[in-house]
Amino acid sequence: RAFSAASIAKAFLNGMNVIPPLHKFQLDDKTNGICMQAYYGGRAEVRIRNTALPTLYTDFTSQYPTVNTLLGLWRLLTAKKLRVREATRDVKSLLKSVNVDQLLDPKTWPKLGFFALVQPKGDILPVRTVYGDKRVGSETNIGLNPLTSAKPIWFAGPDVVASMLLTGKSPKILRAIRLDGVGIQKGLKSVKLGKGSIDPAHDDFFSNVIEERKGKDKFDPLYYFLKILANAGCYGIYAEVNRHQTGKNEAKRIGIFSGEASITERATIMERPGPFYFPPVSLITSGGRLLLSTLEKMVTDAGGTYLMCDTDSMAIVASEHGGLVPCNGGPHKMPDGSDAIKALSWAETRTIVDRFKTLNPYNRKVVPGSILNIVPELNLDSNGNHRHVYGYGISAKRYALYTRRGSSVQLIKPSE
Repeated sequence: RAFSAASIAKAFLNGMNVIPPLHKFQLDDKTNGICMQAYYGGRAEVRIRNTALPTLYTDFTSQYPTVNTLLGLWRLLTAKKLRVREATRDVKSLLKSVNVDQLLDPKTWPKLGFFALVQPKGDILPVRTVYGDKRVGSETNIGLNPLTSAKPIWFAGPDVVASMLLTGKSPKILRAIRLDGVGIQKGLKSVKLGKGSIDPAHDDFFSNVIEERKGKDKFDPLYYFLKILANAGCYGIYAEVNRHQTGKNEAKRIGIFSGEASITERATIMERPGPFYFPPVSLITSGGRLLLSTLEKMVTDAGGTYLMCDTDSMAIVASEHGGLVPCNGGPHKMPDGSDAIKALSWAETRTIVDRFKTLNPYNRKVVPGSILNIVPELNLDSNGNHRHVYGYGISAKRYALYTRRGSSVQLIKPSE
């Protein structure tokens, strides 16, 4: 039989006797609807279009497992029960002082596990809507952009904090809730992983899988498998829904819950939740976007910018010595009067990368250094020396990185 990585991740959880969240917690539909209204995928965008620029490509180490560990979500999954509590006052207090230094302190991250009802007014927040042609039937996409809405919308805590970071002002919070894990589920069992084992009552499954992976040689057959296991086991299975369609004459009345809204309608197409479906999973992708927003803030504070970002990565506009580079619409001017932007130097970029060392939640003997990486396969030559890399972007997930040698170009990373 062939198994998916998700099936194997579920087998590990079953082996640890982790009771599926739907069976154990029985969150009410209202709370589940709040969490799912706050759910968006990874941030992907092109910041500068149709312009060749020198770049330095960075990415975050195992972004979703890292975010899970920083937020302490394993404690939720292994809790005896969940408690939903009002948190409006303490969330407003948190937002009064949040800054980059605080977000580089791992003690701050467990405080970000909240959901807030926001009245958006020019706040930079994710939104799912029709961009461009708004004809009937046009498909929606997700963008991270200034948002104003007469209707309040629920957002996950990390997105609210990211907006505060990027705009310098706190979104208007109407209400906030937290989900607290209470106690530890009984009957948890240890499972073997590699040469060691995981005790779910005391260990963090997400970080243990990454440490096991990083402790192996890249040519080890399990190296890539453990990466897939980590991503499936810390994110994918908690957002699993399976499409089911009934006959035209078998329509059923279903309840629909999204934020403050709750309606019923008859439908022949339903999405049945997978066994480990857990709406608070929206905190995970939100945390990934916060990492990118923190990096964006640090780059812009240094006077720089970026070409694109894609879920866990960002191509920062940078060159060996930095300086101005031509770019239409840029805030600076070249000697000939044309528009320009500032490219950071490699040294300046390295300083930013190193600041993320403090957020490393792993065993430093196994996973040393920063959780933000200057990707060696792209930025370094075969001798381990920095090489000049250029980027060209068209739209989200449509970009390419390449090197130049005289008049020839060598493609090193097309978009997926």
